[in-house]
Amino acid sequence: MKKCNPKLTRVLATLVAVVVLLSLSACSLTRTPAKDVVEAALKAAQTVDTEAIHTYWGGGSFKDQETRLEIMKLMLGGMTYNIVNSVEDAKAGVATVTVEITNVDMQKIMTSFLTQMLSKAFSYAFLPEDQQPTDEEMDAMYLADLTSLLSQDNNPTVTNTVDIELNLVDNEWQIVPSDKAIDAMLGGISSFTDALENAVTFDEG
Repeated sequence: MKKCNPKLTRVLATLVAVVVLLSLSACSLTRTPAKDVVEAALKAAQTVDTEAIHTYWGGGSFKDQETRLEIMKLMLGGMTYNIVNSVEDAKAGVATVTVEITNVDMQKIMTSFLTQMLSKAFSYAFLPEDQQPTDEEMDAMYLADLTSLLSQDNNPTVTNTVDIELNLVDNEWQIVPSDKAIDAMLGGISSFTDALENAVTFDEG
């Protein structure tokens, strides 16, 4: 059996290494940077693009919930953001994008909303039963109150800085959904409801 020429073997090995290196470089060049993925995901939230929100952040669609969709538009339409930093470690398959997110302060909005809601409920409680609004009518009034509050000009805002984590999956950066990032996008409403639930639980205990 004829032996391979050592020089030829080394040349072939070098060529194979170059091809592999170029292939890996090509993958890296065509991959969307992590910060661009995060920016696209934030824009999807801004415009309440339900399909894109589902793709980037997970969760269900709002397509068949028109009322909820309108509230989401009011909550997210004024959101702004600034990407502060982006660090990628493709070898480890992880990235972190730091973002400052500013939106309407939902904790203050919800405090006002609950005050109005309790005032309405209290005022109707002393009416004769046949004059009290139905549950559907009360829900419509509450929704109108919340819509009015969110539609006000110069609503107070809050800014939160969050780290959005991403994993490299099939050579594409994918966001790891986090409650903190979603809470920041929604102006702190999750923090408000959590605090409210804890307060109610404490009182019951």
